[in-house]
Amino acid sequence: MRSADCFLFCSRQEGFGTALIEALASGVPLVARHILHVTEDILIEPTLSQTYWGESPEEFGRLAVAAVVQSDTKEHILALKRYVEDIHASMHFRR
Repeated sequence: MRSADCFLFCSRQEGFGTALIEALASGVPLVARHILHVTEDILIEPTLSQTYWGESPEEFGRLAVAAVVQSDTKEHILALKRYVEDIHASMHFRR
C-alpha cells in the first residue's frame, strides 16, 4: 500500500474501518466517503485524509486527484507522527 499515490475508500458501509486505519498507517493520502460513526472517529487529522460527503463519483474523483497533486510528503509524515502520538496518549489516559 505504501507504493500507492493515494488510497481511495469508496464504500458506503464499513463495520469497523480497519482498511482506513491500515491506509493511515501506510502514510499515503487517503480519500474516503463519509460513513456514519466510522470516518469521523478515524479520520480526525485533515492533513492525512479527506472525507467526501457527497454522492457524485466525478466529484469524488476530483477530490482524489487533488489529494495526490497537493500531497506534501514531509508534511504528511509529520501529521502522521502527530496522529499516532495523539492516539497513543489517548490510549494511555484511558487506563
